Amino acid sequence: MKTRTNLKVLFSILFLSFFSFSTFAGNDVLFRLNLNKGDMVKYRSENTQVITQTMGGMNQVVDQSQTVDYTINVAEKEEDGNMLVDIIYNRIAVGVTANGTEMKFDSDSDTEQASQNPQFMGFSALVGKTIRARISPTGNVLDVMGVDEMLAQMLNQIAGENEGMKTQLKAVLDANFSPDAMRQMFSGSFIQYPENSVKVDNSWSTNYSINNQFTLKVMNTYTFKGAEGQKASIDYSSTLTTIPGDKTTMQGMEMVFNLMGTQSGNVQVDLTYGKIVESTQNQNITGNVTADMGGQTMNIPMTISSQSKITILE
Repeated sequence: MKTRTNLKVLFSILFLSFFSFSTFAGNDVLFRLNLNKGDMVKYRSENTQVITQTMGGMNQVVDQSQTVDYTINVAEKEEDGNMLVDIIYNRIAVGVTANGTEMKFDSDSDTEQASQNPQFMGFSALVGKTIRARISPTGNVLDVMGVDEMLAQMLNQIAGENEGMKTQLKAVLDANFSPDAMRQMFSGSFIQYPENSVKVDNSWSTNYSINNQFTLKVMNTYTFKGAEGQKASIDYSSTLTTIPGDKTTMQGMEMVFNLMGTQSGNVQVDLTYGKIVESTQNQNITGNVTADMGGQTMNIPMTISSQSKITILE
């Protein structure tokens, strides 16, 4: 029973985590990110998610929400057009309901509560931290800097002088906040634009992989739907798949994730400065997770339904 409870918490945490300037040439639009040194944008990301998994013949439902307020501040603009941006976490609010138990945390008002619930310690420690990223004019996150410094600050804030606790937490933080994981996380805040200009109803595609506890392949198709005033509208659809047979180890158990899904949404883009004005997304994932627990194999069917929205905070 304890192992199943740990699995429920594991999956809850696991899935609680997923710009352009335009130049007109006739009916063509060349999308480019064109922010300058000193430009600053404040965003709010809101996500709701329902995870249903079947364990021991019983459906277990986790209903969760997450709100993240963050600031993107352009620190430098390089000669090749790449931008160095500081991304600062301002607020994190989380709500989780599972099996009749409700947990809530808001960094604006529940800082003391974080010390009483290990699940919220990381969220609380992340607030106020800064990561620097290099972004290309086409919206690619080229690299991130300052991850080691951020992790050291988080460890000291959570564990203080408790070296044993630091050792345990470091492995968890390194896995979830590695430079590659952070680069992939920031990639979700930008659109990868095509090299050439596009007309209305033209499409382009991007493919990439998200590597965390397991690998998720994402294939996106974007379609430019037109512009009204200073906003461009871009629809997108995606397919998401894990790698068949790809194994990982969690909490000492060998696990295989066999998941696939789709997502679709719309992004409204500022035509002058290239920043995202608003984006919406719906995501549905189905499949199963196979866990090897000491020679006993457990197959866990799973469905995940998510809705997310990003808006500018005035």
